[in-house]
Amino acid sequence: MTRFIFRTLTFALSALLVLPAYAQQKPYKIPSANLKDQIIWGSTCEGPDGLVLGFGGQDQRSDELPRTRIKVDGQWKSISEELRKKNPLQKYHDRCQKLAHAVRGVTARYRYLYFEGHEFKKLPVALDVELKKLSEACRMEGSSLGEDLKAAMGSHVGYEQQQLVSALPKIKEPVTFPEGAEDMVAAIL
Repeated sequence: MTRFIFRTLTFALSALLVLPAYAQQKPYKIPSANLKDQIIWGSTCEGPDGLVLGFGGQDQRSDELPRTRIKVDGQWKSISEELRKKNPLQKYHDRCQKLAHAVRGVTARYRYLYFEGHEFKKLPVALDVELKKLSEACRMEGSSLGEDLKAAMGSHVGYEQQQLVSALPKIKEPVTFPEGAEDMVAAIL
């Protein structure tokens, strides 16, 4: 009986201490957006000297993504190209993007064939050769890119070297493509 009373009191006291914490939480209110602005839902940072830096958001006047920009004389000016030119790792970034695009393309073709009910061991010869050629090109580029990242580690320090270190394991083992239908099911799911 004493244990029951002690457990009940402990539970009740715990609940009394925890409930006010839940009651004090308020939901986050999304800031309103002026839909007449060119870029909505972006982030800006205003410095004490009047410099305004903006990034992200949705550009309503063009299909281009709003990149990093600064406000000069009341007008937004994109600084994306400047940043790209000054980035010592830009050429590796571009190659990674190109490789990712190629891998997505090959994977999409395999996925399409799978969902259309094709057996990978019975594909038409021309299609099989094409897929294997594209897959091998992705593997070769991934291997080449990995070697180039390893070589570049010696010539970069600080932040750039940290970026290379974090990218290398992801490139070291490029995506492998399925050899048969069972592998394709595992890759898709």
